[in-house]
Amino acid sequence: MPESTRVIAQDILTKRFLHWDIRVSDLTVQWNLSGPTAISGNFPAELRDIRDIGLEPWATWIHVEEDGVIRASGILQPAQIDADETLTLDAAGPSAYAKGIPYLGKFLLSGTDSASGETGVGLGLDPADIVRAIWAELQSYPASNLGVTVVGETDAQVGTPKKEVSFTASADGATTGTTTTDTTTSQVDFTAGPYSALDWWEHKDCQSEIESLAKETPFDFVERCAWNAAKTDVIHWIELGYPRIGTTPTGVRFAQEENIIAAIGPEEPDDRYASHVVVLGKGEGTARIRGEASRPLRNRLRRVVVVEDKTIDSIQAANAIALDELNRRQALADVTEVTVHARHPNASLGSYDVGDDVPVAADIPWLGYLQLKQRVLSIVYTPASESVKLALRSSSTF
Repeated sequence: MPESTRVIAQDILTKRFLHWDIRVSDLTVQWNLSGPTAISGNFPAELRDIRDIGLEPWATWIHVEEDGVIRASGILQPAQIDADETLTLDAAGPSAYAKGIPYLGKFLLSGTDSASGETGVGLGLDPADIVRAIWAELQSYPASNLGVTVVGETDAQVGTPKKEVSFTASADGATTGTTTTDTTTSQVDFTAGPYSALDWWEHKDCQSEIESLAKETPFDFVERCAWNAAKTDVIHWIELGYPRIGTTPTGVRFAQEENIIAAIGPEEPDDRYASHVVVLGKGEGTARIRGEASRPLRNRLRRVVVVEDKTIDSIQAANAIALDELNRRQALADVTEVTVHARHPNASLGSYDVGDDVPVAADIPWLGYLQLKQRVLSIVYTPASESVKLALRSSSTF
């Protein structure tokens, strides 16, 4: 591991620094788009219990610093003994804290419905404000204040005055020229109303609700961390990007025989491709929540896939999930993963981030030489080898 890299431990609640340079081998850091950061490695062989060096799971921040900059930060997880009888280091970014914790407070966030002008609890809410309310609730209990803030906003609104909605939906089947050969209709009935997913009696998992809002709105989120100005504490925030986060960084390029060490293209499974996705959620019969997304792909025949999930409780959510599934099933001619040199001038670590759109030029055995615009979904950095592995997907599918 480079001398400029160190692993720091800090007590979450007291903010007291416990260790300034923990000995860790095989260190890796993974940054994820709309997901928690993951820090992993191995403690020295002689260490049998992390409590022997004053570390407590779910009580300790693990920070990775490089050249004086905090690169990543996560909550220490319970250590495991691996096959080599080595104690492992695992830490998960702050958004992992919300997973598994139900919303138990009284949801009082109010707004104004833009269509009717009516004001009240659960009306016309910016989903970003709902995420802030969730994190405020999460950190309002004893032994729960991580110091996490949420930044960003959207132009979307959720929550309307209560009303009954009824309409007939049609789904067009295979089409030849202008003649539709298979058309079906179904009656859709549901009650629209104020945002109520966080009613305490629903005991909704906080992170699951954030992820649902992210898909429906849509927005991305990314964890951020940095030293404060005096370098006496590490600050944490979650940045929201609407409708997506990321840029096209200037001067960044990933190319074979330049900075790409290895590249992987997909093998298309028999059941991967679809041009029409139907998502079925809560309800029975004609009252069942139904969402759809369809898009032809070049000159391929129509293929349909049905996804069932009884937790989906709105047409908006079902449509968003259908579109995401359609995009995934049509990302076929991609370079899905590249491993690159971390310090190459074409794309040095830190010059790009998750969510960014980057050019990739690589030779994939069964696809040939491809020049693509890909979006970065995750970044895995291994300091010891000075290498970076990126998970990618075609920018055109977002």
